[in-house]
Amino acid sequence: RRTDLHHSRPSSDQTMNPFTFPNRTELVDWLPLPFNRDENRPPKMAGGGHRDFAPELAYGRHRGPHDSTVRSASVALLLCPSEQGWLIPLTRRHSGLADHAGQISFPGGRIDPDENEWESAVRELEEELGVPREQVVSIGRLDPIYIYSSNYLVHPFVASISTMPKFKPNRSEVDEVLFFPVDPAVAKPLAEVRTLHRRGVEIRTPGYRLGSHFVWGATGMVLASFLELVDERRYRSR
Repeated sequence: RRTDLHHSRPSSDQTMNPFTFPNRTELVDWLPLPFNRDENRPPKMAGGGHRDFAPELAYGRHRGPHDSTVRSASVALLLCPSEQGWLIPLTRRHSGLADHAGQISFPGGRIDPDENEWESAVRELEEELGVPREQVVSIGRLDPIYIYSSNYLVHPFVASISTMPKFKPNRSEVDEVLFFPVDPAVAKPLAEVRTLHRRGVEIRTPGYRLGSHFVWGATGMVLASFLELVDERRYRSR
């Protein structure tokens, strides 16, 4: 049974000064993520945080390999400045959608034939939340994650914006906009394991408590990878 969903740092790390995320001009240097829009198979860079956040019934199948019928999707982790520090917007999917209704997700979706992975991520961000793509600056990409249950290979992109956007959710896709904290000291205590019932099957899965919601599955796995990277970078920079 998992007792600590995030890997612990040495005890000296517990006395570190409060976390301060770099300003926007420092992000690219502070988070040196690989970014190549033309690559079909992006390089690995993130840690193994997503493995700890896979549902128990996944049996490691999210690690692949995937077959030739796999479909590709992109999601956007948009770092937004606020008085509470950097926040990542998430969406609660419309309750009437055919797939994953009511679940918490990143803005994102299937990659169209005439676009690359990055273009898909910013297009979906604009379509779902009304964030103009020209205001979004790329920082890099995380490991792709294979979702065996839907046969999708998900490509997560990290991006930033200069000010908190005035979100205009597409009400046919989004019921609510939520915000997840980037600060590891705030985010880590939100991690927990819950028992869920999906299609008549009881599963135990890690995730993050976010108000009255629970962030799990692919979204939780991507968040875990990013937070692990942030925590590792913070630790090494001390």
